[in-house]
Amino acid sequence: MLRGDPFDAAGDLLSPVAYGHTGFTGTSLYIDPELELACVLLTNRVHYGRDRSVAGLRAKFHNTVAAAIADA
Repeated sequence: MLRGDPFDAAGDLLSPVAYGHTGFTGTSLYIDPELELACVLLTNRVHYGRDRSVAGLRAKFHNTVAAAIADA
């Protein structure tokens, strides 16, 4: 996925050139060449049932990682 895609889960802090991929079980991989950053989230959302969304979790995770390296 590229930034701006309807299913984009990058959050607000990754650069406009960031791109990624998400999986059914909640996993995501996002790469931001501008920040020299790769974020990998491994989850299993089906463990508690398939009726819960992890879309918000993904964006919060990417924001947290990007904010942590910005403060470093």
